[in-house]
Amino acid sequence: MWTRRRFIGGMALLGAGAALGACAPSPQAPQQPGPTTQPAAGQPRRGGQVTVGLHQEPDRLWGPITGLTVAQEVADLINEPLIRINENQEYIPALAEQVPTMENGLISRDGLTWTFKLRRGVKWHDGRPFTSKDVLFTYQTIMNPDVPVRGRVGWNQVESVELPDDYTVVFKFKTLDAAFLDRVAIVTILPQHILGSVPPKDLATHEWFRTNRPGLGPFRFVEWRPGNYILVERNPEYYLPDRPYLDRIVIKIITDANTLTNQLETGEVDIRFRMLNDQ
Repeated sequence: MWTRRRFIGGMALLGAGAALGACAPSPQAPQQPGPTTQPAAGQPRRGGQVTVGLHQEPDRLWGPITGLTVAQEVADLINEPLIRINENQEYIPALAEQVPTMENGLISRDGLTWTFKLRRGVKWHDGRPFTSKDVLFTYQTIMNPDVPVRGRVGWNQVESVELPDDYTVVFKFKTLDAAFLDRVAIVTILPQHILGSVPPKDLATHEWFRTNRPGLGPFRFVEWRPGNYILVERNPEYYLPDRPYLDRIVIKIITDANTLTNQLETGEVDIRFRMLNDQ
């Protein structure tokens, strides 16, 4: 069974398009011709479409305001956190250049100061640059009492956030927070240039939370047909060169387990994240 981490780390970013690039597209979604050249044996194949079966429809695509795992699964294709946790349960860089540690000097010896160095040249899907201001805005949104986030545990131990420059973010803590990287890994970054002027009480209902457009991730939002599917397409400006390999992903909403199983068997669905939450 494909988990979100295996799917994102393996297929979307690390090139399992070699195995899935030629999968049959969903008959309900736009179709696209496959690649015209064949890769060398064992090499990833660029192009193609994969159809993913999702057992539940997301509500909004930002982890702190939704309790649905499926919402995070979709959001992680379109947007990015500072770091990720891979299929081996290891922290890996995403929008940050490095994972902060004491060894690399990005965590202070007393454990109360954490520094993130951001990748340069990363752009939102609308072409605007990603900067430390977006990270600060994301933190401020989580902490704003007018925004209905599900919890602020850990984040409320941050004493201050400093921006020495456009590519450096420094979190200073009141107390030690050993789980901080876990929190950072599940929060995708908000676009300050889109949401910064929205009154905090209106943020959770803003259209951005239904589309993540613009995002920072390997795929761009195309459309969401409620009760049917969500379509995302390859982001040609993604910060990892030549990634992702796939042209598009169709995320089919199939709430009936028997129907999802049948579509897996017939090839209408290529893979699934899970059948039910407890499986």
